[in-house]
Amino acid sequence: MELRNKLIILIGIFGVIVVGGIALFFLSRSSSEVSTIFGKIERPDVDSVLRLQSKKLTIDFKTPQKVPTTAQVFKIRESEISREVAEAMALNLGFTVDPKGRFTLTWTQGNKILDIDLDNRYLNFRNQSVKSLKGKFSTEKLAEKALKFIKQKGLPTDGLAADTVNFRLLEARGDELEAVSDSKNPVFIEIGFNRALNEYNVFYPNPTEPAAVVSLNNKGQIFWVYYKFGDINKKTSGTYPLVDIKKLEIAKLIRFGDLVYPQTGKGVFEPALIKTIAIEDFSLAYLDDQVGEFVQPVYILRGFATVGKENISVVVYYPALEERWLK
Repeated sequence: MELRNKLIILIGIFGVIVVGGIALFFLSRSSSEVSTIFGKIERPDVDSVLRLQSKKLTIDFKTPQKVPTTAQVFKIRESEISREVAEAMALNLGFTVDPKGRFTLTWTQGNKILDIDLDNRYLNFRNQSVKSLKGKFSTEKLAEKALKFIKQKGLPTDGLAADTVNFRLLEARGDELEAVSDSKNPVFIEIGFNRALNEYNVFYPNPTEPAAVVSLNNKGQIFWVYYKFGDINKKTSGTYPLVDIKKLEIAKLIRFGDLVYPQTGKGVFEPALIKTIAIEDFSLAYLDDQVGEFVQPVYILRGFATVGKENISVVVYYPALEERWLK
């Protein structure tokens, strides 16, 4: 009996050691590795930007900002808009006629036109009976009216915030609208709305494109609405480790970074001519590339590139997740 009892005790001790070792192994793993519930995800796709090819590129970080170490990844609930949902949206906007098209549905009723792109998840609404007007206006009050209109028409406003500083004045020039810095003629006021996810802004393949744009006259009458849908599942996310952007190898920036540059009016410069880029600041943001099933963090680096004798302002998108988590 004594021998049997000793064996039972030894087996029990061995079992405790094994279980404890397994538990210690999992506890020793970083929380970022434990939380990456989605596993590897697709590399973000930014179609509208130009990839750097120069092998002589050097980069200089001038920003004192602290680099984050982890960030969350979110999943898109629906990769496209169903026809039934689109027709319900159209009804909310007052369209009772049948649409035309297959992947982009178009409704025309009176002076109103509505396009809904099912695959790329955006809505484009125009009320051509609304006229531009002259007179004073408050951008903040117009932004409130625009947001109220969006909400009344059944479009989600969660996370939307108006950029009332960078509004534009649009003046009619024939059949087109042209942006002007100042005007004594009738104008529309164009206000962009950014979408925030947690404390970070959500960006799209075109970095200058906001989540929503509303053009209205100084009386608050809505002329045009452009709205990108962001059906993000905020309840389920994975926490992933991020690359240290300040320790980034130049070759990786050239291979995986995406360069965005403004049109200067002097023609398009050749990226291979860039010798240096000085990064003055960077930020973490979320990218909804309108292709993959995830909304994931990216770095947005801003600075200047030296091209010949010119300094040209540039923006570089760079995937923020560690390389081992991208496919």
